[in-house]
Amino acid sequence: MRSAPRPRHLLLALLAAGACVPLLQRAATARGAQATAPASLATHSYTSAASAQAPVPTPAASTTGVAMPGPPASAVLAATQALPADFQADVLLRLAASADLPADAGGDRTAAAQRLTQQAAELARHAQRRLPGLARVGYISAERDDELRAPRTAGLDQLTLQTRAAQRVTPSLFAALPAPQPGSCDAAYLDDPSPAYALATALQPTQPAARASALAARVDAAQHETDMAPALKMALAAAPLDSAGQAQLADSLARMFERIRGDDAGFTATELSVAGDMPLVLQQLSDSALRERLHGAYRDYVAAHLAQPRCPSSVLGNHWLLEQRFVAELPAERIVPAPPVAALPVDEDAISLIRQAGYNIRTQLLDPAATAGDPATEQASLEFLDQLDHGVLQQTAAGDGSGRVQRARLRELLRYLEYAPAGAARDRGMGLLATLLSGSYYAQDHDTWFGDLRVLAEQAQRWPDREQRLTQLAGHPDPVVKVYAMLMQRGQFP
Repeated sequence: MRSAPRPRHLLLALLAAGACVPLLQRAATARGAQATAPASLATHSYTSAASAQAPVPTPAASTTGVAMPGPPASAVLAATQALPADFQADVLLRLAASADLPADAGGDRTAAAQRLTQQAAELARHAQRRLPGLARVGYISAERDDELRAPRTAGLDQLTLQTRAAQRVTPSLFAALPAPQPGSCDAAYLDDPSPAYALATALQPTQPAARASALAARVDAAQHETDMAPALKMALAAAPLDSAGQAQLADSLARMFERIRGDDAGFTATELSVAGDMPLVLQQLSDSALRERLHGAYRDYVAAHLAQPRCPSSVLGNHWLLEQRFVAELPAERIVPAPPVAALPVDEDAISLIRQAGYNIRTQLLDPAATAGDPATEQASLEFLDQLDHGVLQQTAAGDGSGRVQRARLRELLRYLEYAPAGAARDRGMGLLATLLSGSYYAQDHDTWFGDLRVLAEQAQRWPDREQRLTQLAGHPDPVVKVYAMLMQRGQFP
């Protein structure tokens, strides 16, 4: 008899299910304690070319007089006009909440903030990504972490930006939010509509009948497998409902399970989260016949998807084992181990060398015997930078269209800068960092750029010379790097 997958494998494979946005996490309530262990794990696991742009209005010069660190909001606003539309939208949403935002011509700062938010919502329509992405199973290895392949995209997409704006200005934007498209077996990421469901949760009416109607209408609009997991989270967050409201929402959920078919990539990416949340949703229903109908619709949904053509990655590795045990509900003795997931990439050797070089220099810098100004430490730093910036690694990065090697260089350089002592090597490292922050790869993938800028901001918080270095980056020739460095100086990013 074969044993069920080990808990460590549960946690690793469940990363592929993604992580739901914070507003939906309220669904993981005390009911989780009553569910099975696999269901609870699955519940928590699902917790994530710019077009022509309209000009950004520059508010009047008067301010509220509230002091903030770094450059004033007016200076950031002026620099923001040079950004692509999606970056502009993000920055305007941050500035709209600033205490030092300049007032409009009539002296009204609230009106100025609303105008910036509305402008951001319009700019978001021209974002490179329409929706955030949930990693397709098989794109992320269930066996090891890979910081260059995130389980979710970073949030610089039309849907995320517009839902951020809608919570501040008006829910009327809700009707125009983009919907997910069917996934692909070869895509790295699948459209994830979670922010739309988070917005529905945030804006739900307080009166139970109206709340049930609003949430049922949201579920009735669902058309794709990636709608399933956030729809269930929304249903969990809607409790308590009266019996009529329970029936209305459960009926919509059952119809959703009955009509959605055909996207194996979307089903596989979300099935563990859905399997984990179904017992919790069923517990909310007081009517046994209603529970049975919804449970039957769910089981038919699973059976139909397991019987349809599968993506090659859907039947490999630990995720497949978890699917057989906790989604198909096969007994352990009938679960046959799947072949392991194929090894990832082409440039993995170069990335491994970069990471080893980073580990080696950090080990030397953190040696208790090392002292500031030690010539051996400085020499080791220069040799590390030579490895990154010259020879085979630099050549490999230059020929890597995916940007993975370049991004690996960036990550190790950021770790080095956290520990590198002042001196020529640290200065040179900052110069190399400035180059890596605006590579050609990023121009084709703004969301990845945004994510790596977030990593920069988090790492920079631990730099001993943070203020000096952010001032340098605020003079960067690339407007994206410049503006986000200014936001870091102001404490508004990440």
